[in-house]
Amino acid sequence: SVEVHPENELAKEAMEQLLHRDDLTDGPSLQRRIVEFLLPYQQESGNWEKVVYLHSLEADLHEDPIYRAERFADIGRVWQERLNDKGMAFQSYRRAIEIDPANAEYCSLAKNLAIETGELERYVSTIERLLEAEAFPVPADKHLELAGLLEKDLEQPHVAVTRYQKVLDLEPYHPEALRALDRLYEADGRTGHQLEVLERLVEIVHDPDAKTGLYWRIAQAANILNDDHRAMEALAHVVDNNEGITQEQLWDALSMLRALYKSHARPKEARDILDQMAACAPTDEERVVLLDEAIAAAEAAGDLIGAIERQRERVKIEPDNPALWRRLEELVAESGDVTILSQVLADALDTLSPGDARNGYLLRRLDLLSDSLGAPLEAVAMVND
Repeated sequence: SVEVHPENELAKEAMEQLLHRDDLTDGPSLQRRIVEFLLPYQQESGNWEKVVYLHSLEADLHEDPIYRAERFADIGRVWQERLNDKGMAFQSYRRAIEIDPANAEYCSLAKNLAIETGELERYVSTIERLLEAEAFPVPADKHLELAGLLEKDLEQPHVAVTRYQKVLDLEPYHPEALRALDRLYEADGRTGHQLEVLERLVEIVHDPDAKTGLYWRIAQAANILNDDHRAMEALAHVVDNNEGITQEQLWDALSMLRALYKSHARPKEARDILDQMAACAPTDEERVVLLDEAIAAAEAAGDLIGAIERQRERVKIEPDNPALWRRLEELVAESGDVTILSQVLADALDTLSPGDARNGYLLRRLDLLSDSLGAPLEAVAMVND
Protein backbone atom coordinates (compact mmCIF):
# COMPACT_ATOMS: atom_id res chain seq x y z
CA SER A 1 0.00 0.00 0.00
CA VAL A 2 2.78 2.44 0.86
CA GLU A 3 4.67 1.61 -2.31
CA VAL A 4 1.60 2.35 -4.42
CA HIS A 5 0.39 5.30 -2.36
CA PRO A 6 3.32 6.91 -0.51
CA GLU A 7 0.91 9.39 1.02
CA ASN A 8 -0.88 6.59 2.86
CA GLU A 9 -0.05 7.61 6.41
CA LEU A 10 -2.15 4.80 7.91
CA ALA A 11 0.03 2.22 6.19
CA LYS A 12 3.21 3.92 7.54
CA GLU A 13 1.74 3.94 11.03
CA ALA A 14 0.92 0.25 10.72
CA MET A 15 4.49 -0.48 9.75
CA GLU A 16 5.76 1.53 12.71
CA GLN A 17 3.57 -0.55 15.02
CA LEU A 18 5.16 -3.70 13.63
CA LEU A 19 8.50 -2.44 14.90
CA HIS A 20 7.23 -2.76 18.48
CA ARG A 21 6.01 -6.33 18.18
CA ASP A 22 8.15 -9.16 19.48
CA ASP A 23 6.11 -12.04 18.04
CA LEU A 24 7.11 -11.58 14.40
CA THR A 25 8.23 -14.76 12.66
CA ASP A 26 11.15 -13.02 10.98
CA GLY A 27 11.60 -10.41 13.73
CA PRO A 28 14.96 -8.59 13.39
CA SER A 29 15.20 -9.11 9.65
CA LEU A 30 11.71 -7.75 9.04
CA GLN A 31 12.29 -4.86 11.42
CA ARG A 32 15.46 -3.87 9.59
CA ARG A 33 13.57 -3.84 6.29
CA ILE A 34 10.82 -1.71 7.81
CA VAL A 35 13.37 0.78 9.21
CA GLU A 36 15.14 1.04 5.88
CA PHE A 37 11.77 1.67 4.20
CA LEU A 38 10.45 4.22 6.67
CA LEU A 39 13.60 6.24 7.26
CA PRO A 40 13.59 8.21 3.97
CA TYR A 41 9.94 9.20 4.44
CA GLN A 42 10.56 10.53 7.93
CA GLN A 43 13.62 12.46 6.75
CA GLU A 44 11.70 14.03 3.87
CA SER A 45 8.88 14.94 6.22
CA GLY A 46 11.22 16.47 8.76
CA ASN A 47 10.05 14.16 11.54
CA TRP A 48 13.45 14.28 13.18
CA GLU A 49 12.42 12.67 16.49
CA LYS A 50 11.24 9.65 14.51
CA VAL A 51 14.47 9.72 12.50
CA VAL A 52 16.39 9.54 15.78
CA TYR A 53 14.22 6.63 16.91
CA LEU A 54 14.71 4.73 13.64
CA HIS A 55 18.50 5.23 13.67
CA SER A 56 18.54 4.01 17.26
CA LEU A 57 16.55 0.96 16.28
CA GLU A 58 18.91 0.36 13.37
CA ALA A 59 21.85 0.34 15.77
CA ASP A 60 20.10 -2.15 18.05
CA LEU A 61 19.20 -4.45 15.16
CA HIS A 62 22.75 -4.78 13.77
CA GLU A 63 25.76 -6.56 15.22
CA ASP A 64 28.47 -4.90 13.14
CA PRO A 65 30.13 -2.35 15.49
CA ILE A 66 31.19 -0.05 12.64
CA TYR A 67 27.62 0.13 11.36
CA ARG A 68 26.21 0.66 14.85
CA ALA A 69 28.70 3.47 15.56
CA GLU A 70 27.77 5.17 12.28
CA ARG A 71 24.11 5.15 13.30
CA PHE A 72 24.86 6.78 16.65
CA ALA A 73 26.94 9.39 14.82
CA ASP A 74 23.93 9.99 12.53
CA ILE A 75 21.76 10.43 15.61
CA GLY A 76 24.27 12.93 16.96
CA ARG A 77 24.12 14.95 13.76
CA VAL A 78 20.33 15.01 13.84
CA TRP A 79 20.35 16.24 17.44
CA GLN A 80 22.98 18.84 16.65
CA GLU A 81 21.89 20.09 13.22
CA ARG A 82 18.12 19.49 13.14
CA LEU A 83 16.90 19.48 16.72
CA ASN A 84 19.48 21.94 18.10
CA ASP A 85 20.10 19.86 21.21
CA LYS A 86 23.85 19.82 21.66
CA GLY A 87 23.70 17.94 24.93
CA MET A 88 21.92 14.98 23.33
CA ALA A 89 24.23 15.25 20.33
CA PHE A 90 27.24 14.91 22.63
CA GLN A 91 25.73 11.81 24.27
CA SER A 92 25.23 10.23 20.86
CA TYR A 93 28.76 10.99 19.66
CA ARG A 94 30.10 9.65 22.95
CA ARG A 95 28.18 6.42 22.36
CA ALA A 96 29.68 6.20 18.87
CA ILE A 97 33.18 6.55 20.35
CA GLU A 98 32.52 3.76 22.85
CA ILE A 99 31.56 1.44 20.01
CA ASP A 100 34.25 2.51 17.51
CA PRO A 101 37.12 4.23 19.39
CA ALA A 102 39.37 4.20 16.33
CA ASN A 103 37.18 6.69 14.46
CA ALA A 104 38.88 10.08 14.81
CA GLU A 105 35.87 11.96 13.43
CA TYR A 106 33.61 10.82 16.26
CA CYS A 107 36.20 11.84 18.82
CA SER A 108 36.55 15.26 17.24
CA LEU A 109 32.78 15.82 17.12
CA ALA A 110 32.33 14.76 20.73
CA LYS A 111 35.28 16.80 21.98
CA ASN A 112 34.16 20.00 20.27
CA LEU A 113 30.67 19.68 21.68
CA ALA A 114 32.02 18.76 25.11
CA ILE A 115 34.02 21.98 25.19
CA GLU A 116 31.01 23.97 23.97
CA THR A 117 28.50 22.44 26.38
CA GLY A 118 30.65 22.13 29.48
CA GLU A 119 30.78 18.34 29.27
CA LEU A 120 34.53 18.15 28.92
CA GLU A 121 35.08 16.19 32.12
CA ARG A 122 32.63 13.53 30.90
CA TYR A 123 34.44 13.36 27.59
CA VAL A 124 37.78 13.01 29.37
CA SER A 125 36.45 10.26 31.64
CA THR A 126 35.13 8.39 28.58
CA ILE A 127 38.50 8.51 26.85
CA GLU A 128 40.28 7.53 30.07
CA ARG A 129 38.04 4.50 30.46
CA LEU A 130 38.69 3.44 26.86
CA LEU A 131 42.43 3.92 27.34
CA GLU A 132 42.35 1.65 30.36
CA ALA A 133 40.56 -0.91 28.21
CA GLU A 134 43.28 -0.54 25.54
CA ALA A 135 40.64 0.35 22.97
CA PHE A 136 42.67 2.84 20.90
CA PRO A 137 45.03 1.73 18.10
CA VAL A 138 47.46 4.61 18.86
CA PRO A 139 47.08 5.27 22.61
CA ALA A 140 49.88 7.83 22.73
CA ASP A 141 47.82 10.22 20.62
CA LYS A 142 44.85 9.96 22.96
CA HIS A 143 47.00 10.46 26.06
CA LEU A 144 48.42 13.56 24.37
CA GLU A 145 44.93 14.84 23.55
CA LEU A 146 43.76 14.34 27.14
CA ALA A 147 46.89 16.00 28.49
CA GLY A 148 46.24 19.09 26.36
CA LEU A 149 42.62 19.29 27.50
CA LEU A 150 43.60 18.85 31.14
CA GLU A 151 46.30 21.49 30.92
CA LYS A 152 44.59 24.20 28.90
CA ASP A 153 40.83 23.69 29.09
CA LEU A 154 40.33 22.11 32.50
CA GLU A 155 43.33 23.96 34.02
CA GLN A 156 44.67 20.88 35.81
CA PRO A 157 48.39 21.06 34.98
CA HIS A 158 49.48 18.52 37.61
CA VAL A 159 47.06 15.93 36.23
CA ALA A 160 48.17 16.84 32.70
CA VAL A 161 51.77 16.02 33.64
CA THR A 162 50.75 12.44 34.39
CA ARG A 163 49.16 12.14 30.96
CA TYR A 164 52.17 13.60 29.18
CA GLN A 165 54.33 11.11 31.06
CA LYS A 166 52.14 8.28 29.78
CA VAL A 167 52.83 9.51 26.25
CA LEU A 168 56.56 9.22 26.93
CA ASP A 169 56.07 5.75 28.41
CA LEU A 170 54.84 4.74 24.96
CA GLU A 171 57.00 7.05 22.82
CA PRO A 172 60.03 8.25 24.85
CA TYR A 173 60.98 10.94 22.31
CA HIS A 174 57.54 12.31 21.44
CA PRO A 175 58.34 15.99 20.65
CA GLU A 176 55.00 17.53 21.68
CA ALA A 177 54.92 15.71 25.00
CA LEU A 178 58.52 16.64 25.73
CA ARG A 179 57.93 20.33 24.98
CA ALA A 180 54.81 20.36 27.13
CA LEU A 181 56.60 18.73 30.07
CA ASP A 182 59.49 21.15 29.68
CA ARG A 183 57.03 24.01 30.01
CA LEU A 184 55.14 22.51 32.95
CA TYR A 185 58.23 21.39 34.88
CA GLU A 186 59.76 24.83 34.49
CA ALA A 187 56.57 26.51 35.75
CA ASP A 188 56.51 24.16 38.73
CA GLY A 189 60.22 24.51 39.56
CA ARG A 190 60.92 20.80 38.98
CA THR A 191 64.37 21.39 37.54
CA GLY A 192 65.58 17.81 37.80
CA HIS A 193 62.69 16.49 35.76
CA GLN A 194 63.03 19.38 33.32
CA LEU A 195 66.70 18.58 32.77
CA GLU A 196 65.87 15.01 31.76
CA VAL A 197 63.26 16.29 29.31
CA LEU A 198 65.67 18.84 27.79
CA GLU A 199 68.31 16.15 27.28
CA ARG A 200 65.81 14.07 25.34
CA LEU A 201 64.68 17.05 23.30
CA VAL A 202 68.22 17.93 22.27
CA GLU A 203 68.61 14.45 20.79
CA ILE A 204 65.72 14.89 18.36
CA VAL A 205 66.20 18.54 17.36
CA HIS A 206 68.05 18.95 14.06
CA ASP A 207 68.23 22.72 13.64
CA PRO A 208 71.72 23.78 14.84
CA ASP A 209 70.57 27.04 16.43
CA ALA A 210 67.68 25.35 18.22
CA LYS A 211 70.02 22.66 19.47
CA THR A 212 72.44 25.27 20.85
CA GLY A 213 69.55 27.01 22.58
CA LEU A 214 68.56 23.75 24.25
CA TYR A 215 72.13 23.10 25.39
CA TRP A 216 72.17 26.56 26.93
CA ARG A 217 69.02 25.72 28.90
CA ILE A 218 70.48 22.34 29.88
CA ALA A 219 73.54 24.14 31.25
CA GLN A 220 71.38 26.51 33.27
CA ALA A 221 69.31 23.66 34.71
CA ALA A 222 72.41 21.63 35.54
CA ASN A 223 73.96 24.66 37.19
CA ILE A 224 70.89 25.04 39.44
CA LEU A 225 71.26 21.37 40.41
CA ASN A 226 75.02 21.77 41.00
CA ASP A 227 75.63 19.06 38.41
CA ASP A 228 78.97 20.41 37.16
CA HIS A 229 79.71 17.56 34.77
CA ARG A 230 76.48 17.99 32.79
CA ALA A 231 76.83 21.77 32.92
CA MET A 232 80.37 21.65 31.48
CA GLU A 233 79.34 19.32 28.66
CA ALA A 234 76.40 21.52 27.70
CA LEU A 235 78.36 24.78 27.96
CA ALA A 236 81.17 23.38 25.83
CA HIS A 237 78.64 22.73 23.06
CA VAL A 238 77.21 26.23 23.42
CA VAL A 239 80.63 27.84 23.21
CA ASP A 240 81.64 25.80 20.16
CA ASN A 241 78.32 26.38 18.37
CA ASN A 242 77.40 29.91 19.34
CA GLU A 243 75.83 31.25 16.13
CA GLY A 244 72.30 30.84 17.46
CA ILE A 245 72.71 32.72 20.75
CA THR A 246 73.22 36.36 21.70
CA GLN A 247 76.59 37.84 22.63
CA GLU A 248 75.32 38.26 26.15
CA GLN A 249 74.44 34.57 26.37
CA LEU A 250 77.82 33.62 24.92
CA TRP A 251 79.56 35.80 27.50
CA ASP A 252 77.56 34.19 30.31
CA ALA A 253 78.32 30.72 28.97
CA LEU A 254 82.05 31.46 28.80
CA SER A 255 82.04 32.90 32.31
CA MET A 256 80.23 29.88 33.72
CA LEU A 257 82.48 27.46 31.90
CA ARG A 258 85.62 29.26 33.01
CA ALA A 259 84.53 29.14 36.65
CA LEU A 260 83.74 25.43 36.38
CA TYR A 261 87.08 24.58 34.76
CA LYS A 262 88.93 26.52 37.45
CA SER A 263 87.01 24.81 40.26
CA HIS A 264 87.73 21.39 38.75
CA ALA A 265 91.46 22.13 38.24
CA ARG A 266 91.41 21.98 34.44
CA PRO A 267 93.91 24.78 33.64
CA LYS A 268 94.31 24.08 29.93
CA GLU A 269 90.58 24.29 29.28
CA ALA A 270 90.34 27.36 31.52
CA ARG A 271 93.06 29.08 29.48
CA ASP A 272 91.24 28.31 26.22
CA ILE A 273 88.10 29.89 27.64
CA LEU A 274 90.07 32.94 28.76
CA ASP A 275 91.22 33.44 25.18
CA GLN A 276 87.68 33.26 23.87
CA MET A 277 86.47 35.66 26.54
CA ALA A 278 89.23 38.11 25.70
CA ALA A 279 88.27 37.94 22.05
CA CYS A 280 84.61 38.80 22.69
CA ALA A 281 84.93 41.03 25.77
CA PRO A 282 82.38 43.85 25.57
CA THR A 283 84.87 46.55 26.67
CA ASP A 284 88.61 47.18 26.43
CA GLU A 285 88.79 47.36 30.23
CA GLU A 286 87.41 43.82 30.57
CA ARG A 287 89.62 42.60 27.75
CA VAL A 288 92.71 44.02 29.47
CA VAL A 289 91.91 42.15 32.69
CA LEU A 290 91.35 38.90 30.82
CA LEU A 291 94.49 39.23 28.72
CA ASP A 292 96.62 39.93 31.79
CA GLU A 293 95.19 36.82 33.43
CA ALA A 294 95.75 34.80 30.26
CA ILE A 295 99.39 35.93 30.06
CA ALA A 296 100.00 34.96 33.67
CA ALA A 297 98.31 31.59 33.12
CA ALA A 298 100.42 30.90 30.03
CA GLU A 299 103.61 31.75 31.88
CA ALA A 300 102.60 29.55 34.80
CA ALA A 301 102.01 26.69 32.38
CA GLY A 302 105.40 27.23 30.73
CA ASP A 303 103.75 28.25 27.48
CA LEU A 304 106.11 31.03 26.43
CA ILE A 305 104.75 31.29 22.89
CA GLY A 306 101.22 31.61 24.24
CA ALA A 307 102.34 34.34 26.64
CA ILE A 308 104.03 36.23 23.78
CA GLU A 309 100.94 36.03 21.57
CA ARG A 310 98.70 37.36 24.31
CA GLN A 311 101.17 40.11 25.23
CA ARG A 312 101.10 41.23 21.60
CA GLU A 313 97.29 41.55 21.90
CA ARG A 314 97.78 43.48 25.11
CA VAL A 315 100.16 45.94 23.41
CA LYS A 316 97.63 46.58 20.65
CA ILE A 317 95.16 47.93 23.19
CA GLU A 318 97.68 50.39 24.72
CA PRO A 319 100.36 50.90 22.05
CA ASP A 320 101.80 54.00 23.78
CA ASN A 321 102.55 52.15 27.02
CA PRO A 322 106.33 51.57 27.24
CA ALA A 323 105.94 49.05 30.09
CA LEU A 324 103.88 46.76 27.88
CA TRP A 325 106.46 46.89 25.10
CA ARG A 326 109.17 46.18 27.65
CA ARG A 327 107.31 43.09 28.92
CA LEU A 328 106.86 41.86 25.34
CA GLU A 329 110.57 42.40 24.74
CA GLU A 330 111.42 40.37 27.87
CA LEU A 331 109.21 37.48 26.86
CA VAL A 332 110.63 37.33 23.34
CA ALA A 333 114.20 37.61 24.69
CA GLU A 334 113.44 34.67 27.00
CA SER A 335 112.43 32.63 23.97
CA GLY A 336 115.89 33.19 22.44
CA ASP A 337 114.58 34.18 19.00
CA VAL A 338 116.68 37.25 18.17
CA THR A 339 114.99 37.81 14.80
CA ILE A 340 111.60 38.21 16.42
CA LEU A 341 113.20 40.27 19.19
CA SER A 342 114.63 42.64 16.58
CA GLN A 343 111.21 43.02 15.00
CA VAL A 344 109.61 43.76 18.40
CA LEU A 345 112.21 46.47 19.04
CA ALA A 346 111.59 47.91 15.58
CA ASP A 347 107.81 47.95 16.16
CA ALA A 348 108.31 49.72 19.48
CA LEU A 349 110.48 52.36 17.79
CA ASP A 350 107.79 52.92 15.13
CA THR A 351 105.06 53.25 17.75
CA LEU A 352 106.46 55.02 20.82
CA SER A 353 106.77 58.78 21.01
CA PRO A 354 110.25 60.36 21.29
CA GLY A 355 111.65 60.19 24.79
CA ASP A 356 113.80 58.16 27.14
CA ALA A 357 111.81 54.97 26.62
CA ARG A 358 112.13 55.17 22.87
CA ASN A 359 115.83 55.95 23.10
CA GLY A 360 116.30 52.84 25.17
CA TYR A 361 114.73 50.69 22.45
CA LEU A 362 116.94 52.37 19.88
CA LEU A 363 120.10 51.52 21.82
CA ARG A 364 119.04 47.92 22.42
CA ARG A 365 118.24 47.39 18.74
CA LEU A 366 121.59 48.82 17.72
CA ASP A 367 123.33 46.40 20.08
CA LEU A 368 121.27 43.52 18.70
CA LEU A 369 122.04 44.39 15.08
CA SER A 370 125.75 44.85 15.74
CA ASP A 371 126.20 41.78 17.90
CA SER A 372 123.62 38.95 17.77
CA LEU A 373 122.35 39.56 14.25
CA GLY A 374 125.72 40.46 12.75
CA ALA A 375 124.37 43.42 10.81
CA PRO A 376 126.68 46.33 11.72
CA LEU A 377 125.98 48.17 8.46
CA GLU A 378 122.25 48.27 9.23
CA ALA A 379 123.15 49.58 12.70
CA VAL A 380 125.30 52.32 11.16
CA ALA A 381 122.44 53.27 8.82
CA MET A 382 120.10 53.59 11.80
CA VAL A 383 122.58 55.93 13.54
CA ASN A 384 122.93 58.07 10.43
CA ASP A 385 119.13 58.32 10.17
